[in-house]
Parts: sequence; C-alpha cells; structure tokens
Amino acid sequence: MKNKELYKDTEVGRIPVDWEVRRLGEVVQNARLGGNYPNGEIETEYPLIKMGNIDRGIIDLSKIEYVLEGNVPSENDKLCYGDVLFNTRNTPELVGKVAIWRNELPRAYYNSNLLKLEFKPVYVGSNFFMNYILNSEYVLSQLKGLATGTTSVAAIYTRDLYKVKLFLPPLPEQKAIAKVLSDIDELIESIEKLIHKKKQIKQGAMQELLTGKKRLPGFSGKWEVKRLGEVATITMGQSPLSIYYNTKSEGLPLIQGNADLVNRKTVQRVFTKQITKKCFDGDIIMTVRAPVGKVGKATFDACIGRGVCAISYSNDYLYYYLMNIEEHWEKLSRGTTFDAVNSSDIKELPIPLPPLPEQKAIAQILSDMDAEIEALEKKLDKYRKIKEGMMEKLLTGQVRLV
Repeated sequence: MKNKELYKDTEVGRIPVDWEVRRLGEVVQNARLGGNYPNGEIETEYPLIKMGNIDRGIIDLSKIEYVLEGNVPSENDKLCYGDVLFNTRNTPELVGKVAIWRNELPRAYYNSNLLKLEFKPVYVGSNFFMNYILNSEYVLSQLKGLATGTTSVAAIYTRDLYKVKLFLPPLPEQKAIAKVLSDIDELIESIEKLIHKKKQIKQGAMQELLTGKKRLPGFSGKWEVKRLGEVATITMGQSPLSIYYNTKSEGLPLIQGNADLVNRKTVQRVFTKQITKKCFDGDIIMTVRAPVGKVGKATFDACIGRGVCAISYSNDYLYYYLMNIEEHWEKLSRGTTFDAVNSSDIKELPIPLPPLPEQKAIAQILSDMDAEIEALEKKLDKYRKIKEGMMEKLLTGQVRLV
C-alpha cells in the first residue's frame, strides 16, 4: 500500500485526483425488480431470496422461503454469481441494504422487493467493489435520507436511488480493493463457520453429558434426581419502585428480564437506589416471565426485579443443565397477558444429579468449550473492526493499493 499526496476536494469529500464522483444512475446499465411470487416455508425446488435475506454486504440464509408448488419463476429472476441486490422496501432502519450473491445455494430467485443492479463496464470493474462501496458509511448516510413511507414500512425509489453519489477509483484499483476486502471477508466467514461448528459440538456434549447418556472416564456412580429447591438457593425477584431508577450508577444495577442478559451475561443498563431482592456475582439468573427459562450468569452483584430469579449453586453443572432445558419451560409457563412461572414451578423442577466430582468435571468441560467459543468470538469481532477500518480508508482513497 502507498499513500499519495495528490487529492482534490469534491462536493461529497476529498478524494485522489485520479478518482471521480459519479451518481449511481450514471453507472447503472440496467436495474430490474424480481418477480412477485407466492411463497412459503414449504420447501420446493425454487428458493426465493427476499428482503429479509439481505444483510449488509452478505446474503443471510438463516431463514429461507420458497416459491409455492405449481409456480415456476422466470429465468430472468434467477440469481447468478456476483449479482448485486438492493433492498427497496423494509422498515426505515433496514431499507436500502445491499448484498452480493455468491452462489450460496445451487439455485435461487429473487422477488419484487429486490432490485438487481447491473453496471456499465466503462465505470465499474468489479461487482464486488460496488457491493462494498454501496455498504460504505458515506453511501449509507445518503441512503438514510432517501427512505419515504410510514414508521413501519419505507421504500427507496429507483429515481431517488440514482441520485446517490459515489467515489470511483480507476478500474484496476477497484479490482484491487475488492480483492483485499474479499480476502478479509473469507477470513471472517471461516471464523464464523468455526464458531458455528464449536457451538454444535458443545450442544451435542451438553445433551449427552447432562443426561448421563455418556459418562466421563473414571465415573460410574449412580445418579439421583432431586428437586431444584432441595439443592439450590432460589431468590425470586421483586421490582423496586420506578422513582428510584437512574442511569447515574447510583445504587445497584437492576436486572429485570431477558434484555439484561447479553451473551448469557448480565449487563448494566439501569440502576436502582432501592434494593429489594439481590443476586450476587456468579449466581445463575433465569427469566420467569416472557420469555420464561432463559438462563445467564450474574457478572456482578445486582438488584433483581420480578421478571427474573437468582439461583445459587456450588458449581456450574446446574447452570449448564438449566441452559440445556430452556425449552422445557414453555410447557409450564402460564399467563393471560404474558407467560410466567412461579416459585413453586421452579422449586419443583426435577434435576438429575451425578456425584459431585462428576458434576464438576462435566461443568469444567463445558466451561472450557465456552472459553474457546468466546475467544473465537473476540477474534471475529477484531477482524470485523479491522474490515470496517479498511473499508473507510480504501473506499475513500485515504490509502491506495495501486
């Protein structure tokens, strides 16, 4: 990489002298909306990419819908490697997302809320470069001002989209930028896949070790079943008066529900000067109302509101067991306005317990797996931030590759 000193001022910022500013409408050769196809979750031979599948720069396939049986989509709406898709309609926060198709599926089509953009070769040397430029901060800031509609549904019309201004380097530099950013994307994707694999391995280990289906070497003692109230100290939350709430760190952090658990750890959002019921650092925190049974760990002493309870136990075996049966609570939860369980439900929960040394050994194995996953997630976050910094510098010409 090398920095060049020759820059020029433009109406949208300072760029190298050999770059140019073009409106998107000048560089688009063709723009085409997909088809309006009846669709649903029942799998057919025609996967349909919709607005919910468009993330910032990538296709999200966590939920896939399909063109309904008996309907054949047009071949004009079939996606090809490198197609750039623009999300024309969504909520005000999500409209305007852009992603590129990388053949994530052997075959797929796109629907009428998505606009496929094709570019003039004289201006654009790489669709991947355009995917990055349309997800850059300076373009996103322009797109935010173009959405029109209600508080729930907004749209960006093609005539307005074409007004967006772009920084365009020479074609060889576009390709070089796309290559560098694609390389780090591949690295990020490889870490994401590894994290997913590690989580699946951990989930399988939990299902085997916490039910006794698989015993650790050296352990053969008989398991017993006891009620949760017999083996753990349970503290049901009680909400303080709202007049004592504050964001000035006065009193103790207040843990009220699932929103106060992030990555299974308590987070400090609101404080209270009135202390009703307390949890302590290391306690298990479990939600007792909408949603019921979500589990996390207290990472500091706190006041607990009536949406959670605190469970104290001698080791992490119980934490992992409760995590493994989170879906169990759906059968017990009750309520008219929202789901809830009471203290009796919690105290009566049957817990299979191996001998204490085996509990600790199981907890240690699962804790080591968590530590490995957390280290990978930190690494992933690091590379995502590196990519953000690279995009900022490369897509504005602060750092040159050619």
